[in-house]
Amino acid sequence: MDSEGYDVVEFILRLAEVEMGKQREKTTEMAEQLSADRAAMEAKENEVSMLMAEKDEMLAVTMTVDKLLADFLEADDNKNFDAQRALENEIVALMNRDADSSTGGSGDGVNGENIGYLENGDSE
Repeated sequence: MDSEGYDVVEFILRLAEVEMGKQREKTTEMAEQLSADRAAMEAKENEVSMLMAEKDEMLAVTMTVDKLLADFLEADDNKNFDAQRALENEIVALMNRDADSSTGGSGDGVNGENIGYLENGDSE
């Protein structure tokens, strides 16, 4: 092979090296992006899991409140004042617990409104 043939082969090898370098860079960038995407997906999965747990807890509280109110209304219809008083206390305790956990407040009311009338009101 003559000098010109070696130059052509060397030129082709250098072009191949440059192209391989570009491919390595692209592969590295894609691997970094994949890692970032996986981390973002894991964060979203954690957020979804947390939101689902909160939803389940809220549904459980709602069902408890609905049952307490239904029991209270039944006791009211039956003129069972002892049961009414006990259910009032349970409802107020549940409201206070919810107010404490959601607002960090003192538990004196729901959404900032005083609910003391439930404890102090007359049972008829």
